[in-house]
Amino acid sequence: EETISSNILARARPFSSSNLKAGGIVYFNSNARYHDWDFVTKHELGHIFGIGSNEKWDNNIYQVNGQYYLSRLGFPETYQIYTDYFGGTESGTPIGDARGHFDEAVFDRELMTPIAEEEGVNQPVTLLTLTALKELGWSNIDLTQAQPYN
Repeated sequence: EETISSNILARARPFSSSNLKAGGIVYFNSNARYHDWDFVTKHELGHIFGIGSNEKWDNNIYQVNGQYYLSRLGFPETYQIYTDYFGGTESGTPIGDARGHFDEAVFDRELMTPIAEEEGVNQPVTLLTLTALKELGWSNIDLTQAQPYN
């Protein structure tokens, strides 16, 4: 626990950007007033597991007209989920300005977007997140455990 002087609920830092299994640390903001900490914890673990923090993720980001994307070549299955389940039309999977999350405007309540929802609003672990973890190198991802987006 630490005091973070902003509206950040928590932050995570993996111990290595190249070794997925090196672990990491999550810092929770002691000043935050929020109650769905299970979603926050899952979200931060997503970062420790490599979303937005692994070399492969970083090496597959590109920018077009101020918008960041995750390459469809480096993350083809994630891109397929974006097009099939989210009606995606871009040439890559949209990610946010900080490049460590899926784009809030496109994916809204998905667990790995940057803005936590109000208490009681589900933030599902969808195929988007699970497929990204699989493509980062986690071989034990069970895609049947994905939660529906709606």
